[in-house]
Amino acid sequence: MFSRPPPAAAAAAKSKPPESKLALRLQKARQNGGGGCGAAAVEAKKVACICHRPLTKIICRVCAHILEGRVMRKCHAHPNHLYLLDVNACPSCKVNQVWLEEHPFAGDEKPTKKNRRIDDNDAMDTE
Repeated sequence: MFSRPPPAAAAAAKSKPPESKLALRLQKARQNGGGGCGAAAVEAKKVACICHRPLTKIICRVCAHILEGRVMRKCHAHPNHLYLLDVNACPSCKVNQVWLEEHPFAGDEKPTKKNRRIDDNDAMDTE
């Protein structure tokens, strides 16, 4: 009639469940050296840090307001860092950063302000 598999083969088949698609993707990602997001992936990709960009003159293209600082950009190496002079909107007309342009200081001009990190109490200067 029906043939039964030997008891050892049946026990081996029951002990290891088939791998899910998620488990297979995770295994593939680990073999390829990460590729996901997180600290390990950032180190593996050697992402350039933009946290210490120089200060510039920012000009609003809507109202022509001029200020000193930087247009806010997300640093992929340090996504949670915030700096005092990073601007995400014009302080005069309140348009978003799409309308703000950065221009380097001309020849002998230098910034009069100092940019400081504000997201961490340990990183703040007390001057």
